[in-house]
Amino acid sequence: MKYLLWGLVLGCMAYACTPPAATTTSIQKIQGNTMGTTWHITYEGSDQNPVKKEEVDSVLAMINQSASTYIPTSLISRLNKGETIDVEAENAHEIEFFKFNVSIAEQVWNWSDGYFDPTVMDLVNYWGFGYEGHRPVDLVDSVKVDSLLQFVGYGDLLDQLEGATWKLPHGYQLDFSAVAKGAACDWLGDYFKERRIENYLIEIGGEMLLHGPGRAGEGWVIGVSKPQVNAPAQELIEELVIKDQAVATSGNYRNYYESNGQLFTHTINPKTGYSEQSNVLSATVITDGCGLADALATAVMAMGSDKGKAMLDQIPEVEAYLIYNNGSDSMLIYETSGMKSLKYKNNNDEF
Repeated sequence: MKYLLWGLVLGCMAYACTPPAATTTSIQKIQGNTMGTTWHITYEGSDQNPVKKEEVDSVLAMINQSASTYIPTSLISRLNKGETIDVEAENAHEIEFFKFNVSIAEQVWNWSDGYFDPTVMDLVNYWGFGYEGHRPVDLVDSVKVDSLLQFVGYGDLLDQLEGATWKLPHGYQLDFSAVAKGAACDWLGDYFKERRIENYLIEIGGEMLLHGPGRAGEGWVIGVSKPQVNAPAQELIEELVIKDQAVATSGNYRNYYESNGQLFTHTINPKTGYSEQSNVLSATVITDGCGLADALATAVMAMGSDKGKAMLDQIPEVEAYLIYNNGSDSMLIYETSGMKSLKYKNNNDEF
């Protein structure tokens, strides 16, 4: 019996001294569809416990149920229909994501002097870029535009989105399409951090949140596409190395249509109510939050280069790369002072 006990003890000691199997990590990729576009995630994660596509889709489904105007039962759609929302009775995650969008939009609305305004939803629909269907405007009705313009004014409804119940003033509708994709990247970034994943690139419809050293240790290398109609997305005008920041690019060269010889873009000027193309061809903004970068890039597109540059110069910890023209075919570049340090040093390397 003594020998048996010693055998058990030695067996236990040997087992205790055996190191656990090493956890291996590798660069992994998952992708899918959301918000009328695509999402791609590249991350360094455990081979034994990878992030499943279904998990990301579940988070994105909640986000859509909060802020998608294309889902009739979403929180934003119900508000747009005039419904009174009992905040305590709603899904808490949907409420929090909605509040996140409200807060970002308010900040950029203030910074941009109202050139960024989420209450342009009726006008977005009128010009054929909203949830009522993508259709061209054959004959512009200025009386109709003026009638819709009276319901543009984000400051008119902010008080209605506080407290225990929410209800929009009569005639107002919200559109967070210029915030929600970036905000969704931020939300997924928090999810990845909860999973203790520190090296990732999250991209939704071109908006990106980048964290960690990337593939090679210095950050993630991304490209700024040439802002030209029919130019392939792979045709780049600049390459940047980004680490622990977000990047959003807005441009009118992909979402537009022509009608009766006139060009209509998805950028709506909330001051005039018209679909307008400013002299900014592309606005790329780099900052800590992707929702914030998304909204700022959209604001610059509506403001034009002069007002856009003046706004960006007043905002700390924001870098920007604008491509614009001044009435000619040539492209001009404006970049903030910190952009030089973000430029990729070796354009011959594959990324």
